[in-house]
Amino acid sequence: MVFLLIGSMAWAQRQSNLDIALRYMEKNRTKWNLNELDIADMAVSSQHTSKHNGVNHMYFIQRHAGIELHNAITGIHVGPEGKVVHVANRFLPEITSKINTTAANLDAFDAIEAVATHLGLNIEEPLRLLSQKGERLYTYTGGNISNSDIPVKLVYQHLQETDKIHLAWDLYIDMASTADMWSIRVDARTGEILDQDNWTVSCTFGERGAKHVHSATCSNYDPLPAEFSPVKEVLFGQNKVMTDNAQYNVFPIPAESPIHGAREMVVNPADPMFSPQGWHDTNGLEGADFTITRGNNVHAFQDRNGTNQSSSDEPDGGEDLIFDFFFDDQTSEPEDYTDAAVVQLFYMNNIIHDFTAAYGFDEEAGNFQANNYGVNQGLGGDYVLAQAQDGIESTPPSLNNANFGTPPDGNNGSMQMFLWNTVSADKILTVNEPSSLSGIQYNAQPATFGGAITTNPLTGDVVIIDDGTGQGSQGCSPAVNDVSGKIALIDRGSCEFGEKMLFAEQAGAIAVIVCNYEDDLVNMGAGDVGDQVTIPGVFMTLSDCATFRGFAGSELAVTLQLPESSAEGPEFLDGDFDNGIIAHEYGHGISNRLTGGRLAAGCLGNDEQMGEGWSDIFSLIMTVKPGDTGDMPKGIGNYVNRAGVEGGGIRQRPYTTNFDINGLTYSDALSTGSNDPDPDNGSAPHPLGTVWASTLWDLYWAMVDEYGFDEDQIYGTGGNNQAIQLIMDGMKFQECSPGFVDGREGILKADS
Repeated sequence: MVFLLIGSMAWAQRQSNLDIALRYMEKNRTKWNLNELDIADMAVSSQHTSKHNGVNHMYFIQRHAGIELHNAITGIHVGPEGKVVHVANRFLPEITSKINTTAANLDAFDAIEAVATHLGLNIEEPLRLLSQKGERLYTYTGGNISNSDIPVKLVYQHLQETDKIHLAWDLYIDMASTADMWSIRVDARTGEILDQDNWTVSCTFGERGAKHVHSATCSNYDPLPAEFSPVKEVLFGQNKVMTDNAQYNVFPIPAESPIHGAREMVVNPADPMFSPQGWHDTNGLEGADFTITRGNNVHAFQDRNGTNQSSSDEPDGGEDLIFDFFFDDQTSEPEDYTDAAVVQLFYMNNIIHDFTAAYGFDEEAGNFQANNYGVNQGLGGDYVLAQAQDGIESTPPSLNNANFGTPPDGNNGSMQMFLWNTVSADKILTVNEPSSLSGIQYNAQPATFGGAITTNPLTGDVVIIDDGTGQGSQGCSPAVNDVSGKIALIDRGSCEFGEKMLFAEQAGAIAVIVCNYEDDLVNMGAGDVGDQVTIPGVFMTLSDCATFRGFAGSELAVTLQLPESSAEGPEFLDGDFDNGIIAHEYGHGISNRLTGGRLAAGCLGNDEQMGEGWSDIFSLIMTVKPGDTGDMPKGIGNYVNRAGVEGGGIRQRPYTTNFDINGLTYSDALSTGSNDPDPDNGSAPHPLGTVWASTLWDLYWAMVDEYGFDEDQIYGTGGNNQAIQLIMDGMKFQECSPGFVDGREGILKADS
């Protein structure tokens, strides 16, 4: 979708900014080795103005003969004084010499058939043509292969390995059997699959380094009521507020989860500026349009059977909109408090909608709303479809996960929250000494053999083993140093885990820590001699062991203990009550729509993209409490992982400005990659994102140190408010397919 001129400003101002951008590009194109033909057909795909600083963000798409070059987006940002303040270029040079053809051999339906074959789908129902615009844009019904209609558009796809540009059909399949939504480019001459992205972001919080890929659910399968009618009156400018006196019994922000705060009845939590008719309105007129967990920003419902659709049994607050339902996660299973879970999910989605709208993720920037209430820019009809306790009754059940699908503006965002049955390895190892690490719980995976870790504490000093060989720390021969009564630290490699632990036990060790050579955890198998081992052993990551090495043998003491609570309580906990996870998932929608503009087709699929980091930072900033400090370790996912408030979280480091606890730097990101399918390589997006989130967390607290902390998280003026604004604006300024340096430059430009 291309708009040469769009906006809510006066026509003269829009024309002026467009002329300024076009003149700038023409004058400076040689900086990027672009010739006249490279920019001759460029068009604005989307644009908006940030209200707090007046910067007009214009996102241009590169085209040839009217056909877009996929994700070739250049952002030109014009300040309120009419000067270009920043350019983020992703146009390709000399495209006319690289394009293979301008005529397709295959038609749009041929492309659908090629993708169906590629995905192993059988087209059993006829796919009817719904619409056609010229010879370049078609829409077909999804039939049995897609939950939503299938748009097929002619584009160009750049192939980096050959530096050639192929004419291609671009389409997406909203998988009927899974949450995946595949965006795929098919060679328009040969039918070869050239490129693909899964725009559904699946966050396997319970597994370090899990593969995290991107997709979007571009489906309006949850239509608005027939009486829906956008109101042309711009309510925000007139401070027209219609309170609905809605009440919700929830764990309110900044409480991260049930282990972080008390459940409370909150009244009228909707922000009067960004949800002016409350959370249950869609038509903009006085009075709630729904008494269930549905409104302008989100429709929350249980999806226990995994159909991705409401069963029309949402919790109903009645005429008074009082949402107060049973909750007990100590003795009851989640199926007994589904209504409370849906209400919590509804509450938190609305909270982060209002929160981020205040910092520039508003209608013009592409936020998630059914009705944009008269705002001329941005598309409505794309409220979030939030699905609670998703797929627990499907076969196999969906567990220990969450995901978010981000289509372009105008199509529903989709959030799926799952149940959890994990007992976190965080709960097993706690550092006693040195004082700088005291009380920190680290991830440690128990061995599948040897002595059991129990609720009785096992405490000891940690010593690095030496077996007297050139690789002495691997413990593959009898120990030559004194480990008697100690916990032996041993490196993975060269011999079986059982052999390492047996040699340590024979030398008098009371337990073993085996260190990985990568930043993930594995289950240690016994091997040939494992059945002879009687002491317990745990497995830890490369990064965590690196922290330990500086203290081992001198002042490092740890305790191995299984907490009482891990053996008690219900089988499942519900991710719908972890506000941090909900904020993380929603964060994917924010970063995907702000990077490259609201109509970009997936600018966060490159190897050094920082989507996981932005999502983690939203978890952190939404749950900061007055009195918190930067050096306090803060874990993510501690509730669902049963790790306790002080748990280290499910990242390779807890978040803290204390460099002794979290010493991650850019060099730690260089060995990772977001799209490597093998997490055993240490090349997965969560380790990459942890480095970026750690960087942003340092920035947040440096700003607080300089300018103070304001308890008003939305309308305050403290360093915390300023840091959040810079992070949000930085995403608008950076390039499509950004890396760490691009993200840094975006934030610095936002500051200037």
